[in-house]
Amino acid sequence: MNKGSRELGTASVVLRVFFLVTTLPGRGASAFSVLIDAVVIWVSTVVTFAVWYWEIDGGGPANRAMGAYASKDFLFPQIDQQDGKSAIGWVPSFLDYLFLAFNTSAAFSPTDTPVLSRRAKILTVVQSVLSLVVLFVLVGWVVNAL
Repeated sequence: MNKGSRELGTASVVLRVFFLVTTLPGRGASAFSVLIDAVVIWVSTVVTFAVWYWEIDGGGPANRAMGAYASKDFLFPQIDQQDGKSAIGWVPSFLDYLFLAFNTSAAFSPTDTPVLSRRAKILTVVQSVLSLVVLFVLVGWVVNAL
């Protein structure tokens, strides 16, 4: 995936959150349709940021496939295990980045993987803010409906 595709995907997620926030109060949508919209936006946020993390970490997937993995973005637990021993030859896969993105959206912060670089920190902040906005819109809509 090239840089333009990642940026387009991110812009798409941000626009969907924006439209959810701006159109929800006046559209008279059912609770079910609002919930479906929010779930779709939340899941697409997780997947979009998983792709971002997968693409930027350690020089990208092509660099990791060549065995040249040295991350300056994330410190996975397998890399820095107890007793100072690291997992020899371990390289994160897309599932590891998906797990990181899921946790960032669910807990509004990474859970087991420290974020090291500024660019990764900015991405996790943006991801957490988007997830919070979706949550606040849903809670606000429910309170207004009651």
